[in-house]
Amino acid sequence: MQNYARKHKIPIDLLTFDFEVVPGEVTSRPEEGAYVYGLFLEAARWNMEESILDESLPKVLFSSLPMVKLIPCL
Repeated sequence: MQNYARKHKIPIDLLTFDFEVVPGEVTSRPEEGAYVYGLFLEAARWNMEESILDESLPKVLFSSLPMVKLIPCL
């Protein structure tokens, strides 16, 4: 966040993050933001067909979340 704020000359206190779930493989780094992987959801799951957060399946406590791109925004 600090590097982004310095680059765009805005106060770091005004920055927030938006996110986007990345459905496939990533071969290069993003121009802005960061990719995060290895996250798990408890009592929920990511529905790949509809691209929404959905109820967990029966008897499944944890489900993996696909790669997420964090996007800095104001």
